[in-house]
Amino acid sequence: MLFRRDRVFILDFPTLADGRIGEFLQFGLIYGKFLLADPASFASKPQNEKNETVHLVRRAEDCVARLKKLRGIKVTLLKTLNDPKNINGLARRHRATVLTVDPDMKQTLSGISVIQLDELYEALKPAYLPGSEIIVKVMKKGKEANEGIGYLEGGVKVVIDGAARYVGKDVTAVVIGSLDTSVGRIIFAQPKYIEVK
Repeated sequence: MLFRRDRVFILDFPTLADGRIGEFLQFGLIYGKFLLADPASFASKPQNEKNETVHLVRRAEDCVARLKKLRGIKVTLLKTLNDPKNINGLARRHRATVLTVDPDMKQTLSGISVIQLDELYEALKPAYLPGSEIIVKVMKKGKEANEGIGYLEGGVKVVIDGAARYVGKDVTAVVIGSLDTSVGRIIFAQPKYIEVK
């Protein structure tokens, strides 16, 4: 169970330097013990791009400082995590979940719970962005003569420009915008296919 309070999580250096994990964890959805790569030891490593390394270390340190302030999270810095080869053994020993930005980590750590940050953000990204397609049953005409009104799951109202003649039919529509109101979100769309007269 991801949200159990006694979970152990491992974060590697690239994930700390990415910074998005700090934004996600501040919502308070995940609690437990966090084993983090120690950013300080990366500063001394020889790199071709020294300025870039300093920048990444600073970002990782900022992320660690942010995590230390979060309630319900216990942070432990480990120099052994600076070598990716050690993640496997540490994750097995602590039955930990690895949070990472590395897309190859799931293949590398077979049999270990791995959450890849891009997949997490993809799953949580807002639906119904401009340009996305939706299929809506037009339930009635709107306030404007040409508008059709439909509803998505959860009662989200959809105003479809040019769909008044499709009342009672399903319409494939393209989202052009949305508006959050006191009664909920309203999606504005237009039919994907226009009839040729």
